[in-house]
Amino acid sequence: MAKVHSLQVPIRKNLDALTSAMGRHIDEAYEDGRMELIKELNLKAFASVDLREEYPRFVNLLANANIKIVFTHTDFRGSNILVSKKNPTRILLTDLEYSSYAFRGFDLAIFMFDWGKEPLVSLADPRLPDDDVIRAFIRLYIEGAELLAPGYVDKEENSVENILREVKLCALQMFFFSNTLAINRKENLVEKVPFNLHETMVS
Repeated sequence: MAKVHSLQVPIRKNLDALTSAMGRHIDEAYEDGRMELIKELNLKAFASVDLREEYPRFVNLLANANIKIVFTHTDFRGSNILVSKKNPTRILLTDLEYSSYAFRGFDLAIFMFDWGKEPLVSLADPRLPDDDVIRAFIRLYIEGAELLAPGYVDKEENSVENILREVKLCALQMFFFSNTLAINRKENLVEKVPFNLHETMVS
C-alpha cells in the first residue's frame, strides 16, 4: 500500500469525483421519491437527518481536516489483492479502474473494514477493528513508506496518531458514500439476484 501511495502518476489530482458522486446520489434519491420510503419503513436513523443538509457539512469537514493526498487504489480490499504461490513476496493488485488521487486514509480505511471478515462481509458490517489493531497496521505502513522515502517517519503528518485520525475520517467518508450509493441503487451488484428497493433501503 505504501508503494502505491508513493507513485507519482501523471493525472489530475481531482478530489471531487467521490464527493460529487455522493451529492448526485442524494439529489437523485430525493427527486425520485425514494426518501419517502424512510417513513414507510420506519428508518429512524435516516429520518433524524436531512442528507441534503448533512452532505455539505461533511464535505466541509473533510476539506478542513488536513488529510494528506496521495495516489490511491480506492478499493484496497483483500479480494483485490493477489499473492503469488511461487513467490509470496510478489503481490498483484486488481480492480484499478477507480484508482486516483485521494485521501491517504481512504485505502487504509477500506483495508481495515475487511479486517478479520469474510469477503464482502464488510459491506454489511461496516465496523473498524480496535484502534490497537489499526495502529499496528499503520506502523507497518510507515515502515514501508520510510523504506521508499527516507525521512518519512520524521514528519508529524506521518505519525501513527495522525494517520489513525485520517483513517477514521475516511472510514466515515466511505460509509457515507456507501449509504448514498445504496439509497440510489437501481439494480443489484450481482446481476442474477432480483433487485428489491425495500430490502436495499433497510440494509
